[in-house]
Amino acid sequence: MSLIRALNKSDMIGTARILDLFPSEIFCRDNEDRIALHYAAETADAETFKRILEMDQSLIHCQDQNGYTPLLIASMSGNVPAIKLLIENGIQINHIDKEKHSAVHWAVACGQLEALVTLLDNGAKVDFADNQGAQAVHYIAAAEDISLERCEAILHMLLKYGANVNARDIDGRTPILWAASYGNLEIVIILSQIGGDIYATDRDQLGTIHCAASNGHPHIIEYLINTLDPLIVNSVDRNGDTALFYAVTLGHYECARLLLLNKADVNYQDRHLRCPIHCAAAKGQLRMLKLLKNFGGSCEIQNRRGDLPIHEAIQAGAKDCVEYLLSSHPSSINVSNHDGRTGLHLAAASGNLEMVVLLCSRNAEINPLMLYKDTLLTPLDLAIQKNHELIVEYLRLRQDGKLAEELSEEMRKEIRSQLKYQILAVREDKQKDDIVPNTTRILNQSGKLPVGENKNTVKMESVSQETQTTMQIYRAAATNTSRPESRDSINVARIYQSTLPIQQFIAKATSTADLEQNLPVKQLQLQGEKIQKISGNAKKRDDNGDWPNNNNWTSEEDDFEDENKKKGKSSRDGYGLQLKQLKENEYLYEKNEKRGKMKKKLVEMTRIDENLSNDNDNNDNNDNGKEGSDNPESSSFYGISDISHSG
Repeated sequence: MSLIRALNKSDMIGTARILDLFPSEIFCRDNEDRIALHYAAETADAETFKRILEMDQSLIHCQDQNGYTPLLIASMSGNVPAIKLLIENGIQINHIDKEKHSAVHWAVACGQLEALVTLLDNGAKVDFADNQGAQAVHYIAAAEDISLERCEAILHMLLKYGANVNARDIDGRTPILWAASYGNLEIVIILSQIGGDIYATDRDQLGTIHCAASNGHPHIIEYLINTLDPLIVNSVDRNGDTALFYAVTLGHYECARLLLLNKADVNYQDRHLRCPIHCAAAKGQLRMLKLLKNFGGSCEIQNRRGDLPIHEAIQAGAKDCVEYLLSSHPSSINVSNHDGRTGLHLAAASGNLEMVVLLCSRNAEINPLMLYKDTLLTPLDLAIQKNHELIVEYLRLRQDGKLAEELSEEMRKEIRSQLKYQILAVREDKQKDDIVPNTTRILNQSGKLPVGENKNTVKMESVSQETQTTMQIYRAAATNTSRPESRDSINVARIYQSTLPIQQFIAKATSTADLEQNLPVKQLQLQGEKIQKISGNAKKRDDNGDWPNNNNWTSEEDDFEDENKKKGKSSRDGYGLQLKQLKENEYLYEKNEKRGKMKKKLVEMTRIDENLSNDNDNNDNNDNGKEGSDNPESSSFYGISDISHSG
């Protein structure tokens, strides 16, 4: 029997015999590069450990392939006598392994209270961060199979030696967020009682309720709702996703049901204009679909690309979900997104013959046209492009499928014009919506967005009239825009309130002077001045009847066009298809002033064709990676796998 094997079996008699006969075995290594002293640190009594250590004291710094020294092994196993002997012999007490875990990390993670006390009493640092930025206090928050009393004692020791109860890892997660992710309700309560910020959010603006929902902990959600403001159920992260999005996407039925029972907004739309029901359909979760539908979830809301939940289900190949959605909304079978893509396009492009047959049997239109990179495509075109021979044969022989080029030229021309009109309107609308996220980004970069407060409960403090005016101007510019008919379901005010918590920003300022000197506020003020300038120019032209021609139109007026009293005059030929207006603002105009109105001509569709055909590819590329794939067969589900944050 070898020395390592004897130590591994805790055979101290055999160990002593081998040390007498073969002392050189203390240098032997196993397949993990561990030596006898590593095993002795875990299993040996104090006398045996001391004997091996005294045979060659240089071995105390020996590391295995993970960077573990005998001290780290002793800390994991709680071998306090071995820890004391190593400290007496000059061990590096703050040594870290290859993942930057210290002895304190390991003692806490393994619930070794006595070992932790010994280490801290001998100068071990309490605030070392591992390669994920996590400190020991994070690991006690994520403790499993450790009694509550021991957890409390360990936490007390860490705080006694200077641990920060609100320390953040590289993702910005605090110990409370770790505890919520691991379902440790008692630790959440303890941390909040000793100064932990229960409203804390990470760098993606995920709060405790998001972490609990994404990891399936309804008891944490129930505690948060009962303890905090109930409106926390609709708090949003950086992408505008509420906790319900996480519960639905990751399949945590009880969490989703609890959130809905507590008035979570079932039809809330995130920055991509998805609703939770889009996420359920994209994941093929029929039970979740039925739950959302029972609580008033709409199957008729389009996301950013114009896709309905049924499009997501078709793309996912979820036949049971598609059948359920068709049974409740039969007319949705032929609904297209903004590019003209229908469910049959998706099914044909993905090669799902069973889905193609299902849709055709429910009277799906066989030859709808979609526009992809200035090319019209039918489902048959896509099936041929993807070499799906069975689908090609089925559409050709059984359903009279046609190529786009086989359809009448008049039909193709009309549909092309309609789709380009629609695409242009949606892109123009998206650019306006991007004002809000860009403002949030400015505030985030300044470090002035508050952490740890519920935006629904923050009260406005006293701020200067100038600052309030600037905020109101920017709010008007960001929200008061026309929407295409296909986007009627969008609640612009709600999206604005959820993605741009300006009230939070104001409430967190230490003083009015501090607020007005901040760079983000100055940038907002500049934006307000820009709008004022444009409005002033418009007013002068109202008085003088002097409107610019195409060549004199300024870049500022390109963004915000005013209305003209003289109806019938064009604001600018060749650009834009929607009427634009700037909301009358009491901070900009006196109440008695009346603004004129101006009509904006719709440009000829042939000119739109020319403009769009030149930049269609560029616009498609700009959307790629932000709104989902530009592939014609790709659905619009912007997966939220990146929003599942656990410790």
